[in-house]
Amino acid sequence: FIVSNKNRWWDKSISVIITKDGATGVNFEHSWGDGVAVLRYTVDCFNDTSSRTVPANFAAAEKPTEGVNKLQWSLEPEHVAAAEKATKALQSEMNRMDYSVAMTKTLGRDHKLLKGEVKADPFMQMVMQLAWWRLNKSTVSTYESASTAAYLKGRTECIRSASMESQAFTLAFDDPKASEDEKRNLLVKAAKRHAKVTSEAKMGGGVDRHLFALKKTSERRFNTVPELFKDPSYATFGSNIISTSTLFSEALLGGGFGPVSPG
Repeated sequence: FIVSNKNRWWDKSISVIITKDGATGVNFEHSWGDGVAVLRYTVDCFNDTSSRTVPANFAAAEKPTEGVNKLQWSLEPEHVAAAEKATKALQSEMNRMDYSVAMTKTLGRDHKLLKGEVKADPFMQMVMQLAWWRLNKSTVSTYESASTAAYLKGRTECIRSASMESQAFTLAFDDPKASEDEKRNLLVKAAKRHAKVTSEAKMGGGVDRHLFALKKTSERRFNTVPELFKDPSYATFGSNIISTSTLFSEALLGGGFGPVSPG
């Protein structure tokens, strides 16, 4: 869905991409809306198409009712040059990004393992924290999107998945001196902390959007910002090296978005 540099319109509000094998994807630019709205759209489309029966004369029915003609464009040389420049720039950006998809049927939200104290989303967030620790031996600022649609004109808030509790879990998990009970207890504690932060974020108790609003208000009114926002720790806090989101639906195989911070 993202490998082409010539027929993807990243600046458009929403694009539906259909491949030759019938797979369908949706790309949307984020300023106008969030995953909740697009999820509703995809679910409605999925349910509508699933409820329809295939015509007995499908081969005949799929023929277009009118001719399709390719549009011929008459472009000035400067327009051609601008398009070629944009194509090269986009290709350069694409070459800088590694992209891979991992899907598993071993573990899902209905697995018995996730019916106890540790639910699916906190479990997956702790898995990612542990994976990052094993790869890089560090804990980094982590973003998970939370919808604040419970409020009028609500958009999103950040769930801070990296916490003191999650770090304690990752440090202990590969420690040969830590017992199985200790590891389990630390996982449960980290998961409960994550669930609490998630609930707070959804109900407007997060800090990211509040701080962002204060910073922008100060910039507009006073053309400067308080020292808090100049501190290196705030830059580290806002640089989300791991950026995640969670959507549950039978209509989706998966989803994601591009990097938001230099890796």
